[in-house]
Amino acid sequence: PFESVPAVLRTRPFGHVGARLLTQRFDCGTLAAVHGGETLVLLAENDNSIPHAQSHVLCARLPQRPTVKVITGTNHRTLPRSRGAQLAIAAFLARSRAESRT
Repeated sequence: PFESVPAVLRTRPFGHVGARLLTQRFDCGTLAAVHGGETLVLLAENDNSIPHAQSHVLCARLPQRPTVKVITGTNHRTLPRSRGAQLAIAAFLARSRAESRT
């Protein structure tokens, strides 16, 4: 959700040192703008690492409007393994699969 990994690093103490060492820019905004598929965006309810506003900026760069779900009771670290996230992913994949059959 940040513009790039170096941009994330620059927000952290001493991260500017690591940002200069990266050779891959991981330019999220540019990659989002050319993404051609459907997208599921999961937001942790209590994310202190990636502000929701930054995620919404990235979502706005996607050519197709994404499906955005805020997963209750999660933070940045607990989001991936939470039951809510797993259910949201399963539902998204099932819907995508059903639509591809029609």
